[in-house]
Amino acid sequence: MSERTVSENNKMWEAAEKMAEKAVANAKAENEEERRKQKKRVIKLVLLMILIALVMIFASIAWFAMNKAVTADTMAIEAKDSPFEIATKGSKVRYETEFSSAESDYTDGEETNISGIDHITSSNKQQIRLRYDPTEQQLKKEDEIGPNSSGKIELYIVPKETGPLTVNLDLSIVAYSAIEKKQGETTTKEIIKMSNLTPENSGMTPAQISECVSAQEFLNGHILFFEEQSSSSAYSYEKPISSGVLEHSFNAQKDVPEKIIIYWTWTNTLGQIALKNNDSQLRNGIPVVKDSAAAEGSDKRKVINYLKDNKEKVFKHLDKVAQLTDEEKEGKTEEQLEQAYSDKIDQRIEDAADSENFTLLSEGYNSADFTIGTSVDYFIVEIAVSKGQ
Repeated sequence: MSERTVSENNKMWEAAEKMAEKAVANAKAENEEERRKQKKRVIKLVLLMILIALVMIFASIAWFAMNKAVTADTMAIEAKDSPFEIATKGSKVRYETEFSSAESDYTDGEETNISGIDHITSSNKQQIRLRYDPTEQQLKKEDEIGPNSSGKIELYIVPKETGPLTVNLDLSIVAYSAIEKKQGETTTKEIIKMSNLTPENSGMTPAQISECVSAQEFLNGHILFFEEQSSSSAYSYEKPISSGVLEHSFNAQKDVPEKIIIYWTWTNTLGQIALKNNDSQLRNGIPVVKDSAAAEGSDKRKVINYLKDNKEKVFKHLDKVAQLTDEEKEGKTEEQLEQAYSDKIDQRIEDAADSENFTLLSEGYNSADFTIGTSVDYFIVEIAVSKGQ
């Protein structure tokens, strides 16, 4: 690990990012696969230059879940009044030291035997860490968390009474920065939530903090959640959770755990999401959902609408993605101009098979990925569980 000061590292961040962006701009590949490879090479180069390893271990190591039964007057979390507990089998939490450093508010929960099976539950605690057992393949790829990563989150709802029950699971990504602190000859690393970064606690400039906040937003836009994994080799998932909230209803039996599995993926290329089919031959890799004409209600329509509804989180430099002509911008107020950018990007998404549209959208998507790769050190998936209607 470099012994440079935080200020020097920040300058190197800026210089390295400029060099990398210039390299990407000057190395236009003939197809998206080549652009993706170039992007990965540039990111690795930047990381090597500044001697900082960005190991996003939280992405596939462990998961937080939070039981939210909130009172209107105090906004306090009162899990004890909820008609269920959240739980996971076993009690081991990997990388617990990092979790405690990053987020001291989370607790380990309490061990409970339910129907003859050991669980760890939220009980009266505010939050619970969920145990996550990675596969052997995922363990080998721990240092490759990023585009083309995927996994699943498994948790249990343990009802306190019998009868119909609906729960809402609100999914979000929380990103962290690893800030080096030096006292005398001792250098330590403090993991700080990006939303809590200040110039005082990070040594960053306001512009650098703003870039970190943008990186978290892009991370939330690029990681997609699904209810089911596809049984077909032609596509990856089914039932996208495009709103970020999963509503799960079931006939609850007291103390009988209801298992819920949520699949997540960080797609390698935009073409795996945006293209309705691959007649244009622009896509590399299999689509996240089944190809179709994107009729209303189809999985394809849901992911395309997701891109349109979350364009600020999916694409960087929206003005460059829209690429409005002078005529399209002329005479418009700031509000009208913003709407014109949005409408133009929506048109490009709907016709992503057009080569110009596809290139502009992909560049915006890849630029957002680059911002994530140069800003995020750790991230977790947080699940807020509440009683539905």
